[in-house]
Amino acid sequence: MVDFACLFQRFDPAVALAADDPAYVDWQAAVGLIDVKQQLANSVLLTTQGYSHRLVTGLRGGGKTTELRRLQKSLQERPAGQRYFVSFLDADDTLDLDDADPTDLVVAVVRQLVTDLRAAGVSVLPGKKLERFLAAAHELVQAIPDAGIDLELGDPLGIAKLSATLKRQPSRRRELRKLLEGSLDTLYDAINDELLPAALERLAQLGYAGILVIVDQLDRIPPDDDRHRLVFLEGRGKLKALNLHVLYTAPIEYAFSRACPTLENEYGEILGLPLIPVAAADPAVRAQAVELTKRIALERIAGCGASESELFESPHALDELVELSGGHLRTLFLLVRTAIERSDLTAPLSAEHMQRVIAGLAAKYLDPLERPERQVAREVHDTKARPADDAMLDRFYDLLRDQYVFTYWFGEERWYDWNPLLGRSKLGAGAP
Repeated sequence: MVDFACLFQRFDPAVALAADDPAYVDWQAAVGLIDVKQQLANSVLLTTQGYSHRLVTGLRGGGKTTELRRLQKSLQERPAGQRYFVSFLDADDTLDLDDADPTDLVVAVVRQLVTDLRAAGVSVLPGKKLERFLAAAHELVQAIPDAGIDLELGDPLGIAKLSATLKRQPSRRRELRKLLEGSLDTLYDAINDELLPAALERLAQLGYAGILVIVDQLDRIPPDDDRHRLVFLEGRGKLKALNLHVLYTAPIEYAFSRACPTLENEYGEILGLPLIPVAAADPAVRAQAVELTKRIALERIAGCGASESELFESPHALDELVELSGGHLRTLFLLVRTAIERSDLTAPLSAEHMQRVIAGLAAKYLDPLERPERQVAREVHDTKARPADDAMLDRFYDLLRDQYVFTYWFGEERWYDWNPLLGRSKLGAGAP
């Protein structure tokens, strides 16, 4: 009997695999790509003078979080004296990304680092500079009517309350930021001159060579009010102010925009996790990519005690879902999960049922797109490139952000295409 409840959970597109999950498939090296995890690790390990502050990008739902978690695990498990203490910040849990600000982000990074150090048994007492910052922040906060914050002046985790307030009280947020702005240099000095040296001394005794903070989910920052530029360019001084290695995720539509050269001047090459190249021009690469994507699904199916033939009536069903996913894992998982959810929970899922699910999702994807957006998507599909008309670039980047358009790269080659589900809609049949 097929355990549909287990499968429904295993194909949840919102849940990233744990770093040690046996269902993980390391597909990058298998298709001949440089492993982004190795590149990211090298950027830390090879930076012996100064600190690495890098951006990583990729389509949302393409597997970045899993890769970053595995990077964390690999750096923490290196031999004594070479391993890194890695603090992981899920930005969406800590910040209001619709109103993201570099000041909030730096405070959140410090909060997460102090919290993770304490969880690892590395307690760091505040020095005079940090006490001064907390005292100044406490005084500033008290000037805000009904702020309701009581900072713990003798505890670095007083910063946690400050960070929580920046997320929890949007009505007070801008006022608090303005007040804190003049105290940020004191915070940087306190962290760089007191907290980090003390933490690194203790970590060295435990076999760690340094500290890396990974800040995930910043690719969810919306482009409204020029927020991307505010955070990553105008806020670059703040994002690079701490004397430790930091890796920030960045929205793909911004990382691949005309801002790319400026961003790379500030942060170095933007490293990216590509989609699995299931539509590569090279037949050998394409066939291998399809098999690896299929294996990703089969590992989850097997983990629930089922086989491909037990779940799908047609031997071609999973291959079709892989093709329609475009190598984008979240789309693949959504297809499988929707097929389960819309079924009568009787296995195997019939070929007719699968076609109804595909047609329904294709129509649902197309429906929100206005005629100009459909024209851009069609042009991208026909040319495998960005729109030739610069006036259409904003629409193109919106489609890229919302996963109506996919981007691929293999070696030196980069190309674009529409989400294959659009190809199964009326748009794919030639309708405007």
